[in-house]
Amino acid sequence: MEIVYRICYTLLLTVGCWLPSVAQAQSDSVIVTGRIRNLSARLYRESPAVSVSRNNILQASRELVRPSALGVDGTFRVSLPLIYTQEEMYFNYGRISTAFLASAGTVTIEMDADSLFTAAVPFRFGGVNAQVNQQFARYKAFEAAYPNKPDGKKLSTRVGGTSDEAAYRIVSSAYLAPFLAFAAKEKPFPLLSRWISSTDRYNAAAFMYDKAAYENEALAKSLDDSLRPATDRLLTAARASAMNRFATYATQRLSTESGSNRANGLTVRALAILLERYGKNITAEERLKLNDYAVSNSARQSDLRFFDGLIKRSPDTLQRLVNYETMIQRAIRQYDAPAVDYLAAYWLGSTLPGLTLDFARMLYSYARPQLKDPSLGESLDELYRLEVKDSTRIRTAIQTLRKAGLKASSLEISPGVFVNPNDRGGGCPFLDQVL
Repeated sequence: MEIVYRICYTLLLTVGCWLPSVAQAQSDSVIVTGRIRNLSARLYRESPAVSVSRNNILQASRELVRPSALGVDGTFRVSLPLIYTQEEMYFNYGRISTAFLASAGTVTIEMDADSLFTAAVPFRFGGVNAQVNQQFARYKAFEAAYPNKPDGKKLSTRVGGTSDEAAYRIVSSAYLAPFLAFAAKEKPFPLLSRWISSTDRYNAAAFMYDKAAYENEALAKSLDDSLRPATDRLLTAARASAMNRFATYATQRLSTESGSNRANGLTVRALAILLERYGKNITAEERLKLNDYAVSNSARQSDLRFFDGLIKRSPDTLQRLVNYETMIQRAIRQYDAPAVDYLAAYWLGSTLPGLTLDFARMLYSYARPQLKDPSLGESLDELYRLEVKDSTRIRTAIQTLRKAGLKASSLEISPGVFVNPNDRGGGCPFLDQVL
């Protein structure tokens, strides 16, 4: 069905971000469906929609949010792609929210409007992981009333002067204490134990990375497996946050250690490949030279003038690529392959918002094929689509409007999206008409 948007040129930039992104195929997805029973007219007016969201492991502060308008009978349906086998997601309705564990399939969530703000556990789960999600809701109610929750300031005092291993044991025990108390009262399902233990472990990891970054000290290598389990297929908010803290810590360490390490630049091979691929106006003879340098991975001091000359032809582009690749090479010398893979994806994802569209495409096309972890690749793809694809559609739409000129009465700027120009100054009246 075609949707006609009556918007003026000035409103395009405002509404353009709502246009759907072109989604790549996902291997799995979860459908979240349910109903709010006894939904009153007043509550419906206050909150006419629900939303379901999940994290991206590369940007903990950013969530993929899918809203769903409530039907007149209180029903809703949302579909989200899955990147990891099991993902912690968040259901929100007004001031009520809960986390739940999603897997491929359908999750159902039902509530009674009459007890939304009075029941300790107002949610009733069905579908995949139903028993685990129901027990998790009971655990969160228990945890809210638990008197000895972890306190960051007190933990910092307790671990002062201890080794990294001892500090991690202390912090881990503190975060795990509420669940152990819950487990003494109600036997947890194995999947719930894995879910909460994972969350507590990553909360402890985030604490350790923050501590190390604040003190500007390197963490003991013996903690790597505890802080960053290599085969974890469960994504939680705590994991995304901890891995972001690891990236901040690692970036600080690599920057600090580069000053005292003479071997902190690019190899001759890496620089030759970058110049051959992205240099401007490279002649056939220069390409042969670069190929020889890449094969031998060596150069004499006198050859540096050759490299400098090629770099000066496109300094901005090559400098950005060299900086990115230099950080990767430094990371390879300090961390294992999964950690380097994460850092490569994180650094690119975090820089996308500040890049021009053309350079974002170039850096993405350079870095994306190097990622070996499929889940990290999909996570980066998601951020790239959010940052670039919508902006591309807006720019393309503006170019289409400019080419059409002022005489065009109706124009299809994107498949199924039409624009009728109007000379009224503001876009708000048109937005009100659409809504």
